[in-house]
Amino acid sequence: MYSQDPKASPGSTISAKCQYESSADTIKYSYVVADHVTTTRQSSVSYSKSWIGTPFNLSMSANQVQNTTTQKIDIDLPQVNCNMGRIIPKEQE
Repeated sequence: MYSQDPKASPGSTISAKCQYESSADTIKYSYVVADHVTTTRQSSVSYSKSWIGTPFNLSMSANQVQNTTTQKIDIDLPQVNCNMGRIIPKEQE
């Protein structure tokens, strides 16, 4: 699991959780029973950006599910959202 320190880039965050592996790796390197019984691995990545002083926000995410028994991998296409908050016009003097 990775999460960016918010102080590193104000207004921008990125996080990721990746569990991709081959079934051969699981058998070779793991002595944990749950690793051999659990056949589904899930990974996700997300990014968000807000521009300070503006009403605009951007967010993106992508996901993947892997079944090590069937060797099937499902990948969701990246989702992108762009939002704009409410703008209240100022009265002219």
